[in-house]
Amino acid sequence: MPQHPKKKLGACAYKNYSVKTLHKALDASHASMSFCDASELYKISKSTLQYQLAGKNLNPPGCPTVLTKDE
Repeated sequence: MPQHPKKKLGACAYKNYSVKTLHKALDASHASMSFCDASELYKISKSTLQYQLAGKNLNPPGCPTVLTKDE
């Protein structure tokens, strides 16, 4: 039976939302909702919404791959 290790306290929480949910949260914050309300409703951190709106941090984490998607 495979083991499922528990995360350590204070470990990084990685992406746990879909791209559609992120776009819905950004659209809601554009319309009339604040970042705080949108982050609580869609369970996405406020800083992630702010970075996406500002255009920062759009690349995935880690080193770039050697091969392109076409190769």
